[in-house]
Amino acid sequence: MAITVNKLYKNGISPYHFSIVAGNKGLSNFVTWVHVVEDSMASKFIRGGEIVITTGIARLSEEELLQFTKDLYSNGASAFVINTGEYIKSIPQSIIDYCNFVNMPLFTIPWQVKLVDVTRDFCNKIIQEEVIENTITSTMKNILFDVGDKTSNIHQMERYGYKKDCHMRFVCLNIPNLNDGRFDEKMEFLTRCAEHTAKEIQDQYIKFKYNSMLIIILTEYTENFTELFINNFISYCHINQALKNIHIGVSSNTKGLLNQKDNMNKAIEACKLATKQNKEIMYYDKMKEYKILLAVKDIDILKEYYNEILGKIEEYDRNNSTELLEFLEVYIKNNCSVQKVSEALYIHRNTVNNQLKKIEKITDCNMSDIETKTKCCLAFYIRDILK
Repeated sequence: MAITVNKLYKNGISPYHFSIVAGNKGLSNFVTWVHVVEDSMASKFIRGGEIVITTGIARLSEEELLQFTKDLYSNGASAFVINTGEYIKSIPQSIIDYCNFVNMPLFTIPWQVKLVDVTRDFCNKIIQEEVIENTITSTMKNILFDVGDKTSNIHQMERYGYKKDCHMRFVCLNIPNLNDGRFDEKMEFLTRCAEHTAKEIQDQYIKFKYNSMLIIILTEYTENFTELFINNFISYCHINQALKNIHIGVSSNTKGLLNQKDNMNKAIEACKLATKQNKEIMYYDKMKEYKILLAVKDIDILKEYYNEILGKIEEYDRNNSTELLEFLEVYIKNNCSVQKVSEALYIHRNTVNNQLKKIEKITDCNMSDIETKTKCCLAFYIRDILK
């Protein structure tokens, strides 16, 4: 629920006579703080997401002011405000053109406006927005993890516009920790991308980190809105090649604030499976057989079933440096067709049959039997969940 440039701009039109002159497409940028910066050298010290105000007291030339603007953008400023009338009489066209090109909002405010009033007002609004966001997130986590009084938590959510019977969909986002020392940086970028994407579509959303994953809660999102969020979010991430290995799990669209704990777990399980299978996105509602297996609460039952068939082959491979388990998976995926396996692995049909005989001897099962094939197929599904 970070505050946007557009929201602050609308609040600044009447009391501070804000006027936008360029960069309209960047009005959805988030704002972290407001700074008054006069020295172009100081622009490198902003952290990103700030609205930067300048009076022009440094008396920069047009070329210097343009470079100042470029430096602000390259250092992550969300918007640029020029206090006109005394040192800067009018905005040079080169500045306007540049801000339009990079979609950085450019505003003017008249010299008579006291900048201390602007910065104090805007910073207070930013703090208030953060307090609201933290309260909503904390309350929602209390509901999800059964902390505190349920009725009080529900009433708190309703005060901020989240109805008791609202529909929620969870999106779980994960990036592999590649031990490059930049995991936190990548996760922060992931969070900004998700937040920006959600804010462009609909205002009600919640975000928090959970077990090195990012959880986004989309409230009252239609199927079309959800698809739009996913597609736009992936596009944002693909711009940054460092996040090309992202994995996404999407839950069902479930009604009721008190019914969301299992729904969050659905997104997490879908994300875990997407990560294991190296898929970009996995929808829980489209997971078919996996949904049935995930409903089994006793993991030992699944392990026992897996070991009964595939565990024996896995142990044989480990002791004999063979790849029979991989061969069997190809066999199952090719509808148990000797001809298709022969073509897929570039081996002779006799070799395929010989491999099958080895597997039959290890498992004491007839691989041509439909029940055995079904068990093997189910065991491979279990392997995807367990490992």
